[in-house]
Amino acid sequence: MSHGDKVEEIPEGFDIKPKTEGSPYAAIFNEKLRIFGVQFHQEVAHTELGERILRNLAEYSGSERKWTMENIFEEIVREIRERVRDEGVLRGRLGGGDSTV
Repeated sequence: MSHGDKVEEIPEGFDIKPKTEGSPYAAIFNEKLRIFGVQFHQEVAHTELGERILRNLAEYSGSERKWTMENIFEEIVREIRERVRDEGVLRGRLGGGDSTV
């Protein structure tokens, strides 16, 4: 929503949960299929209750949090090193300032 994107039509079988002024479909879900879609960054610090939202979605889906920011970083670095070996790496970044947090 903060990027100006918004969903204008939802698929059949989905219900609308929260709405905002900027997006009529801030979150949708299909209870039968247990599928959720959100149109906001629940992972960023300025999303009130964002961590709780993620925890609830994971719990509902039967997922378990087995990672931390530290071990996910280590895993990504290991995968990059295995893939590029002795080759160089070009670093780039897409998105706004919150993409590097």
